[in-house]
Amino acid sequence: MCNFGRRFYNEGFIWLVLAYMAVLIALDQQGIFLNKVNKISQRVNQETELTVKVEAPPEQKSNRIDFPVSTLISERKTILLARYYNTEMNISQFDILKVTGKILSLPQARNPGQFDYGKYLLRKGYSGVISVNKYEIIKKGKPSLFNKIVDSIRTKMIDSIRKNLPIETSGVLEAMFVGEKSEIPPEVSADFIDSGLMHILVVSGMNVVYVIAVFFFIFKLLPLSNKLRNVLLIVPVIIYCFVTGANPPVVRATVLALAIILCYLLSRERALYHAFALSALVILIFDPQALFGASMQLSFAACLGLVYITPKLADIFKLTIDREKISSFKYYLLTIIRYILLLFFVTLSAQLATAPLIAKYFYKVSAIGLLSNLVVVPYVGIILWVCFIQFFAYMFFPFALPLTTWFCQVSANVLLSMTAFFAKFPYANVYFGAPSISFMVVYYIILIAIFKFKRNLHKLLGLSFLVIFVCVSYIVSQSNNKLSVSFLDVGLGDSVFVKTPDNKRIFIDCGGAGADIGKWVYQPFLLSQGITKIDKILITTDKWTHYAGLEGLIGNFKIGEIYLPEQIGQNYELEQLIKIAKDKGIVVKSVDEWENIKSIEVLKPFKGIIKVTDSNFSMLLTSDADENTISKSVFYIGRVNVLQVPQHGKKMLSKQLLSTLNPEALVISSDKPIPPTPNLYSTFSSGSIEITTTGKGYKLTSFIK
Repeated sequence: MCNFGRRFYNEGFIWLVLAYMAVLIALDQQGIFLNKVNKISQRVNQETELTVKVEAPPEQKSNRIDFPVSTLISERKTILLARYYNTEMNISQFDILKVTGKILSLPQARNPGQFDYGKYLLRKGYSGVISVNKYEIIKKGKPSLFNKIVDSIRTKMIDSIRKNLPIETSGVLEAMFVGEKSEIPPEVSADFIDSGLMHILVVSGMNVVYVIAVFFFIFKLLPLSNKLRNVLLIVPVIIYCFVTGANPPVVRATVLALAIILCYLLSRERALYHAFALSALVILIFDPQALFGASMQLSFAACLGLVYITPKLADIFKLTIDREKISSFKYYLLTIIRYILLLFFVTLSAQLATAPLIAKYFYKVSAIGLLSNLVVVPYVGIILWVCFIQFFAYMFFPFALPLTTWFCQVSANVLLSMTAFFAKFPYANVYFGAPSISFMVVYYIILIAIFKFKRNLHKLLGLSFLVIFVCVSYIVSQSNNKLSVSFLDVGLGDSVFVKTPDNKRIFIDCGGAGADIGKWVYQPFLLSQGITKIDKILITTDKWTHYAGLEGLIGNFKIGEIYLPEQIGQNYELEQLIKIAKDKGIVVKSVDEWENIKSIEVLKPFKGIIKVTDSNFSMLLTSDADENTISKSVFYIGRVNVLQVPQHGKKMLSKQLLSTLNPEALVISSDKPIPPTPNLYSTFSSGSIEITTTGKGYKLTSFIK
């Protein structure tokens, strides 16, 4: 009983924080948080004039400026995301504006795998979006003295880099040093993503650690006690947090750093888990919704992984060095090896702790990340030191700027070279798809249990079992012997993805309305299922709305064969895409050469009609076929369970034809509202529509409930 009481005294606070998190999760499941946001349904799609207050510094995008504003709607404070489609706007935080524009509802994810930006904004407290046509500054805001100091320091930190280095390197250094990412070239961002190093471009815990290191070194030169140094460290840590924009990762790192400093001041150095719990509690009291964001989950998972797993891994491969019994050369060699091993264990611990979450939010795990982080992360510390020296030289020692700028330039070039090198590795990223909640729970239970074992052999066997569990789970997830057909919501266009019982992945059309449809719809849809290879793509017509996503698929996925319609008019875009496909070794054929496979039959002569079957289930895909063409094939087609209405529902089929085919459900791919009809499903109102056979029948599911 005494031991229980002591353990509760030691761990009770942690359990209290965990209980608070459980309550937040329960409340969120009931929709409490999201329902509290002020609704603006009566104002949606209406031109309106509002008096607003700018709540944060405007953010420059490629073709617009975004900034949050607060206003009163129905006598309630409402937060809107203002978008001004211009590249110049002379406003700042705290300004009072009169804006004219159209209020829009928050965007909504409409296909599996898409990032739900609307839900993300909803969790941030936004009620909607206002597209600003014009604005007038009623009153310039007056920032507090603290905000003036912070803005001045931020501006000088950015200028110390931007005014002295070329844009190719200054953009990366600004992102690492201050969190200013607007100047990073897209190809550089892609290299950081592919090499598993994107976290370096986000101001986070690592930056806060180096801020502490820099100022601890400075304070070490002063005749101060250790406790006073720790107290003084609080000031630069807080200022740096606000200078970098107080984004969620750096706020969490700052709170955690302050909690750890508090532990040292109270002589509780070993209470790291209490520091984590305290920082989480502080953050969640002020922002309960942070618990449901990827940023907080990844930050705390990585930190807990470092604290819990790293010491235990180091214990398995313990390297004892007795300086008195070995030569100096061997001593230094073993010291270097131990340092490299420790870096490896730190990187591996963070990877093990965050892998399921990364797969959940980004559908991949970086295979090269273990090696790239081992090499690059220690080097990033050097770069941040150089950036601080550059800033101090810019502020106080301008005569030293040529030398410090040269060091900045060289260090940034080396970083970019290393990033590009790791990004080019084959299979740098492994796409597992989004794991299920049950998989994640089992994964973390196994991971925690592994390092509870006392014997190192049992730990190694546990790690081996974890790898086997992950591999088997992936194989099982990809081995589904059911037929599934997905009608993707691509606006005005057709896109039907078929996964056959023998695991063939086939697109019947891959159209859409926008040029970026491949990036925003097709990529997340496929990668969220761990799909990187498409066996066949069949284009039913040479209209843009039936192949708009082909470029994105060719550029990002392995494709076996592409089938084209018999007759193609003068179509420069399609010809160029076919040329690119052939250059990549993709087989391009005419639809006449299609050989029917299990579940998919192309009716010939081809007029855009395809029959999809699985045991006692049948579906008819009609593309842009007219009613006369469908009627001629009725005798062969027979009755169907599901019928795709042709030509995006522009002209409904006759009652006689519908009576003959006798479908139980109709599906329309459309970008416009369809009059309510029994058993009719439209991608405009339902989003993506998925049909899956069950052996005894089929299940039809709308993505938007």
